[in-house]
Amino acid sequence: MRIYSTIEKGEMLKMKDKILICKKCGKEFIFTEAQQVTYQRRIFKKEPQLCARCRRRTDQIITLGQ
Repeated sequence: MRIYSTIEKGEMLKMKDKILICKKCGKEFIFTEAQQVTYQRRIFKKEPQLCARCRRRTDQIITLGQ
């Protein structure tokens, strides 16, 4: 497992994979270190709330509903 180091506001951060719980289905999913780096670069404030499967379903519903 790699540990990414990034600089944010002058601090060195070390990230590892995190296990999160999906708010929709309640299943565990992994928020990988690479995803965390992407989120940090895009300046997202919150961690993902939905697993990949539930995100895809939500996106499909939104797309079909338009």
